[in-house]
Amino acid sequence: MPVILALHVYKWAMTFKWVNMLILDNRETQMKIAIASHITLDSIDNQGAYYLGGSACYCGLICRQLGFETILVTKVGKDLPEDTRDFLNRNLADITPFEEECLTTKFSIRQYDDARQVTLLSKCNPLTVDDVSDIDADGWIVSPVIDEVPLEVLTAITEKGKFVMLDPQGYLRKVGPSGTISLHRSLDLDWSGISAVKADEDEFKILGPVNANFVISTTRRMIHMNEHSLQLDRIPTRDSTGIGDILSAVFTCVYLKEKDSRLAICSAAGAVRAALKANAFGLDKIPTKSKIEESTAILSKISI
Repeated sequence: MPVILALHVYKWAMTFKWVNMLILDNRETQMKIAIASHITLDSIDNQGAYYLGGSACYCGLICRQLGFETILVTKVGKDLPEDTRDFLNRNLADITPFEEECLTTKFSIRQYDDARQVTLLSKCNPLTVDDVSDIDADGWIVSPVIDEVPLEVLTAITEKGKFVMLDPQGYLRKVGPSGTISLHRSLDLDWSGISAVKADEDEFKILGPVNANFVISTTRRMIHMNEHSLQLDRIPTRDSTGIGDILSAVFTCVYLKEKDSRLAICSAAGAVRAALKANAFGLDKIPTKSKIEESTAILSKISI
């Protein structure tokens, strides 16, 4: 997701009914969402500490905010700090057992005005088909950060016949000798069973033709979803890490609950706006459900 953005509706506005629909009714049976991605520890702009991150955390916490039971399909090493383990166990899921022979996936992230430099510092073991075979969920978010979701695991997920949101970022990345991450020149993916895909404009150039019901493309100040477009304005913020994960997770949750793609993309845009307005590092930028609803209403020029 491009850095430092605010949003307002470009082609269409929501109705008050849409905002009311965003409030997920906890009286109904709680829906389940599974997230296949590694937890990471991120060094952001040499702040002197590692921030807990990765799509597993960003997506998992936002899905919890929206009333979903979250199933994490992830792996970490025994180097994960004890306070971090406690946070995950309290707020997401029990992440044991730990991988004995490898470290938690770690990145160094340096942010610039128009780009980020990402360096891989360590990498945990990949997921296996056995890790996903017995999981029953209403939908899936597959969002590898490097190469932890092999294609055979993606196939095992899509064959379940559930809604699958794919962020292909990890499939597009390649690692240089010093750990610096760049993008492959091309990539051929099997789109069978993929319900939605989210990527930025440069990533779609690598992917080529995409066959999914919902294609979400982000550019510097625009979010496109099929025929719909949202224009974006600039919000100063210190850290844009995880913004794309927030977008993917909110779209997936709202669409699974309401089956309304326009509501889902506008809600996702509202969540992005709320996250950037927080102007915080790491997971502290994740908005509450009330902040998402408030921001979505502001985008629609509706007072709630």
